Amino acid sequence: MMAGILETMVSWIFILGIILFIIYVILMVIYALYYTYIKRKSVDVTRSFEKKLIDAALLSKPSSIYDLYIQPEGYSGQKIGKIIGYTTLPSSYPDVKEEDVFVVEQFSIPVINKFPIVGSFFKKYIVVRHPSSPNFRTPIIGDITLFGSGLTKIGRFFYVTTPDMKFRRGGILGTQKDESMQESYTTLLTNMHTNVEEAMLSDPWLRKREHAKEERINLLPFIKKKQDGDGEGNEDEGRE
Repeated sequence: MMAGILETMVSWIFILGIILFIIYVILMVIYALYYTYIKRKSVDVTRSFEKKLIDAALLSKPSSIYDLYIQPEGYSGQKIGKIIGYTTLPSSYPDVKEEDVFVVEQFSIPVINKFPIVGSFFKKYIVVRHPSSPNFRTPIIGDITLFGSGLTKIGRFFYVTTPDMKFRRGGILGTQKDESMQESYTTLLTNMHTNVEEAMLSDPWLRKREHAKEERINLLPFIKKKQDGDGEGNEDEGRE
């Protein structure tokens, strides 16, 4: 009797699991349709710019640089983390033309890193921006040391704390504002192109016109071939 009860319970649990799974799939489909067609996607332009900057740094990092350190004057250096990305940008500093951008990994689990999708959830990294000048750092080779007393986060990025930080903050914020505006213009133009295409496809008259145009284009080789054939026939008649 107990075996029959257990078999019935297992059957009901199995059926309940299937029902819950079907409900979950239906809810996910409804959410996907809502997110795609109803809810307007908001764009974080600062996050978008940061992501593009990180992608560029990951691609352009030379293999000859390793770890990033910070060293206050009169003290030994302290390790910030492993450099996994490096690139340069126009500088927000008045006396320096370029700015170094370091993507620094501060925490990761080596075993999990073998699985990229899972490992990405366990990585912690920061983006450090610093003047590209020998007066502010050691050469870009091997372990790199930045000269300053610490890191200050302004917006989404970290900057090396120096005695003139309070004077440079305005320039840094202005640079970030310009970068956000540039990203906003790019996003606006991209969305405008997408919206125009969607509007054109939603117009039945225009869609019919484009379809007719495509048909005419597809028929051009046959029309040209027929015209060439007619021309050769006329030439033969003229010779006769």
